[in-house]
Amino acid sequence: MTRIPVRIVGRDLPGRRLGGCGAMHVGLARGHDTEDPILADAKTVVYDLFVEVRPDRAGNLDYRGPYVGGGSGKGDRAVYLRWGALDEDGEFELIGAAKLVLPSMDQAELDRIVSTGSVLQATVDLTDDKGGPVFARVPASMLAWDVVPGDGAPPN
Repeated sequence: MTRIPVRIVGRDLPGRRLGGCGAMHVGLARGHDTEDPILADAKTVVYDLFVEVRPDRAGNLDYRGPYVGGGSGKGDRAVYLRWGALDEDGEFELIGAAKLVLPSMDQAELDRIVSTGSVLQATVDLTDDKGGPVFARVPASMLAWDVVPGDGAPPN
C-alpha cells in the first residue's frame, strides 16, 4: 500500500441559497462525516487529503482509505463533496453530494507521484447548468485530474 496526497480544488460555487435550506455549505466526505464545511459562496474551496493506492487481486491499482467511497470496485472509486446546511448546533444537514471519480492509475504514474513528491489534484466546477450545486457523478467535462508539484505541506 502507498499513501499519496490528493488535493480537491472546487471552483465556480453556486452560492449560499438552495430552496429553503438556509446557508448552503460544501464539505469533504470522510465516511459518514462531513469535514471542513465552507459556505458555498466562496470563490474556491480546497481540500487536502491522503488516499491509499494498492494492487487488487488481479494486480491492478485500486484506491482505498477513509475518504474513498464507491462500492462496485476499481473504476468506481471516488471522493465525495457534500452539500448541506449547518443546523443551530453546528451539525451538518446533508442535502446531496458530488461524486468525483478517481482516475485510473498505473504503477509508473504512482511511482512518479511518490518519487517527485507530487499531488494528484482534481479541479472541479461545482455549479451545474441550472445554477445549482452539482449532485451525483460529476461529468468529465467539469472535472480534471492532474499530477502537480507538491508544496511540501502535509494534507489534513
